[in-house]
Amino acid sequence: MSKVIMPLSGKVLAVGTVAAGVVGIGASKQFQQQRQFWFWNKQAPQKNRRYEVPLRYESELETLLVLPTPLLANFTGHHDPLSKSLTEQLEKIVLNETSKTVSLVDLEADQPEIKGLLNRYMVKSIPSVVAIRGGIPISQFTPSRSNNEPQEVDYEQLKQWVESIDE
Repeated sequence: MSKVIMPLSGKVLAVGTVAAGVVGIGASKQFQQQRQFWFWNKQAPQKNRRYEVPLRYESELETLLVLPTPLLANFTGHHDPLSKSLTEQLEKIVLNETSKTVSLVDLEADQPEIKGLLNRYMVKSIPSVVAIRGGIPISQFTPSRSNNEPQEVDYEQLKQWVESIDE
């Protein structure tokens, strides 16, 4: 069960509880493990939100899909330098440079529990950013790679993509 909490102070953005089944070795019982997550905006209150905790479970995203503004789901690889570059530039654009009202969250695409979201949102390459409204993908940005070697993220192209998202 999870719920969205509207920020009064600009600090707590969402809270939820995720239940995951875990089977112990040699045990026939199924145990439930709960992971409570908080999203904090450590900066001054503003219209755009950056959720600080990367998501690792598909169910954690469900809490954010009810937001009235587009959600930029940043599918990243944990040790991928292009993912890190894209994340830094995207955060800078969302928090400081765009006139659009959007929210940003990272999803750790190398986590097995996220594989269903990769298929659901037709993510073919990591890193990729999918703009989602009400659970429906409305646009996608994937930085180019040549010969499977990471290239620099084109900052202007990324910024134009963010600006093109319909609120």
